[in-house]
Amino acid sequence: MGELASESQGSKELGDVLFQMAEVHRQIQNQLEEMLKSFHNELLTQLEQKVELDSRYLSAALKKYQTEQRSKGDALDKC
Repeated sequence: MGELASESQGSKELGDVLFQMAEVHRQIQNQLEEMLKSFHNELLTQLEQKVELDSRYLSAALKKYQTEQRSKGDALDKC
């Protein structure tokens, strides 16, 4: 649309404005994509790593608890 408007004499200014609007929109879209990448790298990746570490810790804690309970249950059965 901008090209057609810029070719005609009466609407050249309109065409130029449309081109500028399209360029600004493209820049905003690029900035948004960069911010999303940054957000993912800086925050989400860190959170994923922490969740993984928490999951490992909780699994180990559960195994330890189950082992202790089994041991106490065996000792109680012997009594």
